[in-house]
Amino acid sequence: MECWIIACKNSLERTKVSLDMYFSLKNFTPEFFTNRDPKSRWFQNVTKIAYSFPMPILTPEFNRVCVCGFFDTDFSKLELVDLCRVAGMFSDLTRGEDYHVAYIYVLDLANVSIGITNKLSLTTLKKWEVITSNCFNLRIRSIHIVNAPPYINMLMGIAKAVLRPKIFKRIHVHENGIESLSDHIPKKSLPQEYGGDGGSVAEIWNSWKKYVESRREWFLQQDKLKSVESKRPGKAMNHGNIFGFEGSFRQLGFD
Repeated sequence: MECWIIACKNSLERTKVSLDMYFSLKNFTPEFFTNRDPKSRWFQNVTKIAYSFPMPILTPEFNRVCVCGFFDTDFSKLELVDLCRVAGMFSDLTRGEDYHVAYIYVLDLANVSIGITNKLSLTTLKKWEVITSNCFNLRIRSIHIVNAPPYINMLMGIAKAVLRPKIFKRIHVHENGIESLSDHIPKKSLPQEYGGDGGSVAEIWNSWKKYVESRREWFLQQDKLKSVESKRPGKAMNHGNIFGFEGSFRQLGFD
């Protein structure tokens, strides 16, 4: 609970709203919050394709670096909802156990082919953005994209449509390799593959996966905990007043 309050900037009122949202969203978006068994086939499949883990050492400003990327270029085996669901599992654990100020994300697009755009549902991405902001209360200091593909402008257009403007402005695209990462992130908070001293991606990822799997019973128990909406006083919650849309985008504009 302490970490949750810190994520809500020490506001008890904001924490109460966040807790309400968290347990309510288990009813409205079960695709993200249920069937979170680390031993299930979908979990084993997605964690062989992609990685997303927190680095063990904080930056001097007490920020947590999270490194994300892909092992496999075959995205026919990847489902966006499963990728978000794994991210939610990791967020649950770090929010309950990790003390930090904000996140710095390193997103490696080296193995990303243009075929991934076929997997990017704007509705799913927007729902996930709302969940991470209002439910997990992720405080994002910056997002660093490395090994950007030639069609990065297309991906940035999608990001602009989904992310809040202040978060979109915090995206940095490193077009000339990974060397410039060390200008923003200390080497001790980066893996070896990104010019750091913090161990290899494979070692950290395997260790993190094992820890998640060791918390299997906790995740199975959490699947059962959700709000009872029939007992909610006042105005009922629905997709419209949570996400601001009724399940689909009517119109989108790209620059």
